[in-house]
Amino acid sequence: MRASLVIFTTFALAALGESTPTPTPAPAPPTPPASEVARQAVTAAANAFSLRLYQAVKANASNVVISPLSAAVLLALTRHGAAGATEQQIASALQLSTDRETTATGYGALLDSLQNNGEAVLRTANRLYAHAGLELKESFRSTATGSFRAGAEELDFVNATDASRRAINTWVEQNTEGKIKDLFEEGAITQLTRLVLVNAIYFKAGWWKPFEVSETNSSVFHVTPTSQVNVPTMHGTFQLDFGELPAVDAKAVRLPYKAGDAQMSMVILLPNTVDGLERLEAGLDQLDLNNLTPGFGEVILSLPKIRIESKYNLKEKLKELGITELFNPSADLSGISEHNLYVDEVVQKTFIGVDERGTEAAVATGMNFFWASLYPRVEFNANHPFLYMIWNGNTILFIGRVANPSS
Repeated sequence: MRASLVIFTTFALAALGESTPTPTPAPAPPTPPASEVARQAVTAAANAFSLRLYQAVKANASNVVISPLSAAVLLALTRHGAAGATEQQIASALQLSTDRETTATGYGALLDSLQNNGEAVLRTANRLYAHAGLELKESFRSTATGSFRAGAEELDFVNATDASRRAINTWVEQNTEGKIKDLFEEGAITQLTRLVLVNAIYFKAGWWKPFEVSETNSSVFHVTPTSQVNVPTMHGTFQLDFGELPAVDAKAVRLPYKAGDAQMSMVILLPNTVDGLERLEAGLDQLDLNNLTPGFGEVILSLPKIRIESKYNLKEKLKELGITELFNPSADLSGISEHNLYVDEVVQKTFIGVDERGTEAAVATGMNFFWASLYPRVEFNANHPFLYMIWNGNTILFIGRVANPSS
């Protein structure tokens, strides 16, 4: 009987005369450490995967909040124990061009880079729960606990099935400050379960400059060109980075958080028309994420308060991205255990709250203020469906959309 695995997640030109001395070559820039090269590679891959998974998840959905990074971490770990077509499909979907060892090194460096955020709280935690009778291969266990910073614990899925489920849920709840409860519902963990991989990401940060609560009022949000709702909306005027995105007929603004990483921010991408979200989403892969907001000026900003909770079974979505063998009883996960394993479910539960103080989501240096008269003044009124990302200038942590703040 196959047991199931559950994943919950220069160029210089010079003219020289005869008497011109040969210039001394400039010293070559230092070579970055191998771990940094690996981190850059997996970060680029994770961002590309984030956009693809978002495209799959947002179909037939209204409001969306998802952390593709959370799923990518667990899939990358699973890849380390996969072989054959199973491994190839995971690597392809995650757009990984690096071998398994380099990928593990890169994810370890990436996870470490997310930990130090000053006044902001950004916590990533991984946990491996193995059945007491399941022998994990040492290479997989060491990679999980080492590179992927995953704690390991044994549970009795056969004789204490529901108690095991509750224990996992308790760990998730504790590591998300109580925002994610009951990740695994009754029946999700069975007597056939042999291994559960869990990733939790928790983020809470205040805006660099908060909105004034007294300025919040009930304002119109256009759900469609012919439908509107009144929702609590925050208003303020701030010095912010912004940009025009003509390729997708939209604009963007970056709201920085009070964090150790000055790039930690929420980026709002707003279509120029009420019904322009679909075009924006279709062109996401055409955008340079590092150059969305090249301008700086005074932004008159209106933004609805947000509170979204979502739960996704990502199994079918990952199949759409080409990961199919992983979910078959014939899956090759021989690098994890001698026992025959396959993945039964991939579940993600997410929460995001945005208010005048800042952002709380589960799954401050060098800022200069200038006189407003020296810079352009723009209006950014998010009064119709928009897309948002929480990221640190390198990695997409959360991505989603607001189609109707009242729902």
